[in-house]
Amino acid sequence: MGHNEDGSPIDLSTGYLVKAQVMEESGSVENFFAYCYAGQLCGNAFGYNGKGVVTTVNAVFPKNLNTSAIASNFLARSTLTSSYEEIQKTLQEVPCSSGFSLNVGNAMGNMTIANFEVAPS
Repeated sequence: MGHNEDGSPIDLSTGYLVKAQVMEESGSVENFFAYCYAGQLCGNAFGYNGKGVVTTVNAVFPKNLNTSAIASNFLARSTLTSSYEEIQKTLQEVPCSSGFSLNVGNAMGNMTIANFEVAPS
């Protein structure tokens, strides 16, 4: 699975890589690696996590938005600490305010690759 950066030329000089270890209050630890745009949450470009999930994101700009739903940046960020099954469930159940295209590769188990086109709901 691949991803190209075709956004603003400014992103070429301000983007950065993050290797993170998130420690939950419960004691669980989540690991991820992601390319980030300056001033944005991780998860809006490409990354992978300790659960064997690889993600790439492309922006989608729908005409109508749902301002009472969860912002796409937060949904995309949640993929970095989720399993393939958790991502699929979240995208089906959580309303999104805007849109994005999410490619998900599952390197564990059945080696699944899928694309989710997320739109305001």
